[in-house]
Amino acid sequence: MRPEELIILDDQTFQLVVAYPRGGDSVGLRASSVRECQTWMEAIYNASKRCREVQRRTTGRSRG
Repeated sequence: MRPEELIILDDQTFQLVVAYPRGGDSVGLRASSVRECQTWMEAIYNASKRCREVQRRTTGRSRG
């Protein structure tokens, strides 16, 4: 399972869930339009993807 997950609740509402070893956290967000909701989810997804890529590169460099 990935450490974070976007759960779509309806066309304008989604929930960001972050898992931690001893629990987790979630935030529900409701946009004023369907397009805005899609834009938010895309921005969160892209930022998360960039963070994982940087973390992977940094971890690879520190090993060797």
